[in-house]
Parts: sequence; C-alpha cells; structure tokens
Amino acid sequence: MEETLTPRTRFIRAVLFQPVDRPPYIETHGFWLQAVERWHNEGLPLSVRHKSEPADFRSGDITIEQYFQQEVYSWAPFVGSPTQTPFWPLFEEKTLQEDEHYRIFQDKSGVVKKDVKKGRSMPQFLKFPVESRADWEILKERLDPTCEERYEGARKAAASGFNMRHDLITYPVCGAYGMPRNLFGEEKLACLYYDDPGLLRDIMDCWLCFYVGSTRRFTAIIDFDFVYFWEDMAYKTGPLIGPKLVREFMMPYYRQLIEEMKKMGLKVFSLDSDGNIKVIMDMFIEAGINNFLPCEIAADMEPQWVSARYGRRCSIQGGLDKRALSKDKAAIEAEVMRKVPKLLPRGGYIPGVDHSVPNDVPLENFRYLVDLLRKLGREIKPQV
Repeated sequence: MEETLTPRTRFIRAVLFQPVDRPPYIETHGFWLQAVERWHNEGLPLSVRHKSEPADFRSGDITIEQYFQQEVYSWAPFVGSPTQTPFWPLFEEKTLQEDEHYRIFQDKSGVVKKDVKKGRSMPQFLKFPVESRADWEILKERLDPTCEERYEGARKAAASGFNMRHDLITYPVCGAYGMPRNLFGEEKLACLYYDDPGLLRDIMDCWLCFYVGSTRRFTAIIDFDFVYFWEDMAYKTGPLIGPKLVREFMMPYYRQLIEEMKKMGLKVFSLDSDGNIKVIMDMFIEAGINNFLPCEIAADMEPQWVSARYGRRCSIQGGLDKRALSKDKAAIEAEVMRKVPKLLPRGGYIPGVDHSVPNDVPLENFRYLVDLLRKLGREIKPQV
C-alpha cells in the first residue's frame, strides 16, 4: 500500500529527489488580488478571498489557495517577510501623501515608495534608509540577533500549535544582495561596491552574524521546513550585479550561513530570483543552494536548462510560462506538455507557473492548468 505523505514531508522529499506519492500542489506562488476579483465575475464563490483580504469566518471564508487545495507556504509573521530588511523594531508603515491615484508611504524597511491605488504595478522607490555611514551605524542596532523581544511572537505561536496548522513553514532570509539593495537602492549600491567596499563588507558581516544568531534562536522554537533566500537580483538578460562582485561580496557569506544552518538541522535552501541569473547560478549551487524558483520564462530561465546543468544538485519549482495562461487551453497544454512529462520522471521538480497569476488569466484557464498538472502528477512517477 502506497504511503500517504503529509504536505511537509512530501515537499521536503520532492525537492531532495526522494520518492513521493505525487508532486506538491504548488501550481503558483501567489495570485494578484485583481485576478481573484475578476474570477468572482466568472463563477468563483464570493466566500473565496485573496489572502491579503480580511477573513470573515462567520460566513465560512476561505483563501483562493484553500479553494484550489494548494499546499502553501506559511510566511511566519514573527520572522518577517523575506523582502523586508529584518529590522527590530521594524519601521512604522505610514502614509506620507496620497490622492485618488497614488499613495506615497514609508514601508516597514524604512523605504519611501510611491504606489498606484488601483491595479497592480511595481512601486516607485523614492528614498532609502541609508545615505551615509552614520545612517548605517544607527540602523545596525536594529539587527541585533540577541534581542529577546524579537522572538516573543515565535514563542507564542509555538505554544498555540503553529507547527500543526500550516502546510509548509518557511524560514525567510532577505538575501546578501536583497538586504543591501533595501538599504541603498540599486544605483547607489552599484557604486558602493567600488567607492566604499569596506562599508559593504561591514554590512555583510552584520548580515551573516544576524542570520546565524537569529536562525539558531528561531529554529529552537519553531520547526521550519526550508530556508527561503529572496534576491530578485536580475532582469530579462542578466543579473544586476556581476560575477566578480557576487563571488567577493556574496558567496563567502552564503557559504558560511548555509554551513551553519545545516548544523541546525535545515536541509533545503531555496533561492528565489526573477530574471536571468545563468552567469552567476553556478556560484549559488557551490555555496549550498539546492532549490531554485520561479524559473522565469520571459528571462530564458527554462527549467530544462536548470535540470540539465545541475541534475540532482538543484531541484526546481515553477518554470511554466504564465503568459500561456492568458491565451487558451491549447496554449496551456502545449506549454505543460513541452516540459512536465520530461521533468517529472527525473524527480526534484514541482510544476507551476513562473510567478504569481496575473489578472489577464481567466478562471477557466487556471482551473484547466491545475487539473492537467495534477493528472500528470498522478500518472508520472519520479524515477528516484
């Protein structure tokens, strides 16, 4: 009789190339709010909500992920978002200016942004929290891993059974490029690697010290399934930082941090980057990264390329072109059948779209994708 796995066990086995009963149901890593709003006009029950919307449990509300029975990541609020600098305390998020079209606000990482109030787009970054060495010296006090107040939320969550209520529990890391970028912005950071490398090394020493110390404390409280490194460090044709700088300012710290995390019992180290990182990906694999997502097709990060180059050294999530979902079922089937029947037998592959689902996707098309992927997942067993 085939063993029935829990979502957590299934995920870890799948990404470590071990036998599973089926692939995890992670057909997307998110939905645009506007997609869910559109789908309400296409037959989606009104009780199904986007996870950013408040729940009304009296009416039986469920999230869109629950509706599709997906095995979703839990972004543990007491740890923080991987896209945020892990300050403690966080900055107060506050509106600085707004009109009917735009909102200017300071986010929890201290970055001032301008965002549209309707629809969805990347915000405009207006001001960053570090403009001088003096700014950094003040802010680094918020990156003290020994501050016990930082862990109070984790203790309360553990006492209330947090580990038992979630499919997959991530340990988020704002990456070795992601965090300095949050401090300075891309343009100033690019100059600082040459103009003040000593400042960057001090920041990275602090990054390493913080994540070794905080991970040791958090993992003693909560049972995390995997580490999620957020970088988003590339555009369509290449990375925002060159190989030489990656090797000097990122890899020594990645390598040391992953070595320490392995001692704490963590086994899966996922790298999340949009864009094309082919010229620097070897270094991440050498440093210990063993899972990659989302394989953005518009940037030529085909999952077949990752699989062929790294084999069992790196598992894959995503890699199905989200643009096919806005077309028709024939386009969806062509995209799926070009990749999934070849990748599933190799193991280490979780099929899904190469980012979140946008609002140009009909509900019927996403349902078709889910049904097709789950059918293939039942039929094709990894040869591991």
